[in-house]
Formats: sequence, structure tokens, C-alpha cells
Amino acid sequence: MLAKGAMQKVYLDTLASGDSILEVIDETIYEVFSDGTKIKIKDLAPSLRVGINSKIIMSLEKQTN
Repeated sequence: MLAKGAMQKVYLDTLASGDSILEVIDETIYEVFSDGTKIKIKDLAPSLRVGINSKIIMSLEKQTN
């Protein structure tokens, strides 16, 4: 709970200072400004849910069969 409050304070302080913030909303990165406007930066890959004690292997290379 303490960390959540600290993050919210930093978020609001940053916007109040006139700076912008990068925020992920629905698998998309937006730059958010103090006046509430948002500029879309890029789409992200869909999130991946992994169960407890599960093992996944991720690779940047395309695998051919």
C-alpha cells in the first residue's frame, strides 16, 4: 500500500511540474501530459500469463520445423 501511494505521488508531482509520463494502457504505450492529453507511442505484444511453477522458453529467433 505504501509503494502504491508513493507511485501515485510521483505520478502527480511529475505531471504538476509540466513533464510528461509514459504509461501503458491496454497494451499500448502513451505519453501522458498534465492537461490530460495522450499521444500513442506504440503497441505492445499481448501479455503472457504464466502459471505458478511453470517454465517458458522465449527466443528472439524464429524457429523452423
